[in-house]
Amino acid sequence: YQFVRESDGQVRFPYLSEGCEALLGLPAALLEAEPARFLALILPEDRAGYLESMATSADALTPWNWEGRIWIDAFKDVKWINLRSTPLVLAARPGAVQWEGIMTNISAGKQAQREVSDSRAALAELTAHIEAVKEQERTRIAREIHDDLGGNLTAIKMAVAMLARRLPAEQPQLAEKAAYVDSLVDRTIEAVHRISLDLRPPMLDFGIVAALEWQVKEFESQVGIACHFDA
Repeated sequence: YQFVRESDGQVRFPYLSEGCEALLGLPAALLEAEPARFLALILPEDRAGYLESMATSADALTPWNWEGRIWIDAFKDVKWINLRSTPLVLAARPGAVQWEGIMTNISAGKQAQREVSDSRAALAELTAHIEAVKEQERTRIAREIHDDLGGNLTAIKMAVAMLARRLPAEQPQLAEKAAYVDSLVDRTIEAVHRISLDLRPPMLDFGIVAALEWQVKEFESQVGIACHFDA
């Protein structure tokens, strides 16, 4: 196609190929006779970008590349089109600019982009849901380990202490066994505490800042590297 914008802002199409009707739903002769119909095809929310890109190309004499949506009344459908054209100044008419280029239907590409975008959004939503479920499960397991196992181990420790006090003095080997069981329970309690902390530190309930402050202190005590945290 050829497109001209006169110095007074009037526009016209000196040439349109026969592909015009298949793309725009209007015969080439009709659009050449009534060029304002093309702007009317563009969806209202895309017209400002169309006019702005035209003005930029005309002022700087740079290639005009625009894509936007048009309403095809003949098909009762919206299409995405792309305009690519090169401007040149018409010496015979000062202030007038003519573009020569092509219009193409890019609806299929836009549909594919939209499907990819929708798929990514759905994947992100699914990932967030999975992470939330995993966090809930970690919280549940950590609480069960802490409350159930921790409570049972505490009860076992108390029972072992009670039995140890009732052991006969003339059987020191039994006292040694009781002391071993007591130390084993202590180590198990520490392991339960460590595992529940690794699954989900209770400090998370107080917010991310409190959790990070706790994590920094844990790192400092475990590794021996002095740390400072600012939030």
